[in-house]
Amino acid sequence: MDWIPAVSTTVLLAGCLWLARNLITARLTNAVRYEYDKKLANSKAELTEKQDVLKADLRAKELQLE
Repeated sequence: MDWIPAVSTTVLLAGCLWLARNLITARLTNAVRYEYDKKLANSKAELTEKQDVLKADLRAKELQLE
């Protein structure tokens, strides 16, 4: 009967470590996803801005041709 406290302590510690590992994994995954989404949004905004500039330039050249 002396082994019951040792086993229960080991099981509780293993459970806490498993939960901590899952928590850290989830937080890191979400942090990477957030950074990726932020960079993707910035890239899309830059591309849209460049596209608008090119469209305006194309309209100006079309007016010059007319």
